[in-house]
Amino acid sequence: EAGREICPASRVLHNDCKVSLDATRHRWFYWTSFNCQTLVKISFDTSSTAQSPLVARVDSVDPDWSGATFTDSHVMDDTQNFFKVAWLSDNPSSDLPMTTSACDANSHCTSVSEGCICETQVTDTAVFDSADQITSKEDVLNSLYIGSFPPSLYEDDYISLNCGVSGVDVWIKQYSGSNSCSSLDKKTIFFVTDDNTGVDKYFRNAQSTVEILGTSGASFRNPPHFMNLIEPEVRDAQYETDAVLDHLFYHPTHPPFLAKLMIQRF
Repeated sequence: EAGREICPASRVLHNDCKVSLDATRHRWFYWTSFNCQTLVKISFDTSSTAQSPLVARVDSVDPDWSGATFTDSHVMDDTQNFFKVAWLSDNPSSDLPMTTSACDANSHCTSVSEGCICETQVTDTAVFDSADQITSKEDVLNSLYIGSFPPSLYEDDYISLNCGVSGVDVWIKQYSGSNSCSSLDKKTIFFVTDDNTGVDKYFRNAQSTVEILGTSGASFRNPPHFMNLIEPEVRDAQYETDAVLDHLFYHPTHPPFLAKLMIQRF
């Protein structure tokens, strides 16, 4: 539509192709028509996580004209960067391909030595369709996990609604089709103050779910991600460190843990 076309990969370094070089001057970035998928690698190791299998991210990129994929090492299929996720079922191991044979029997998965690599589908949906589903601020705090910027930063994009829920401010995006407390969508923003910590919090009325294809609905909550895998920045590391420190500081076990240490030493 713009009268432009994707530059053939074989000519990406020619003068007639616009490319950008990253800060390390080691890699070229350019638009491509090759497919790229984000997969999940499910660990076969259930020694300590039988009820909560670990996963790793794997990026699957089609080879270019030279046969290269240029995939970063920490998201290749031999990655060992496993981490915990919030599975949405009580016993996810029963729904997942946790053996080589079960993995190979799933047309959406491929077995490797350390686990099973499967295709995924990410779905973003609204948590609350109506304010009638919210009885208190605890419903918001216990159900929403995706934060939001304050609505004021979006200039005039959001308007405030009085939905009659004590301690919960509701903001809807104008022209989104949602204009009342009975028709909320995933762009709706909630503001609450956590009584346990005194911290003001803004949440998006959304949940992001990662489903493992070829299973009977095995899925987990899409985990937060601060660091850019291609161009990591100090700023992003600081944000992630701050988030971890806040989680530890405001955790309900922190006060008794600190009190016990003080009793032991004074």
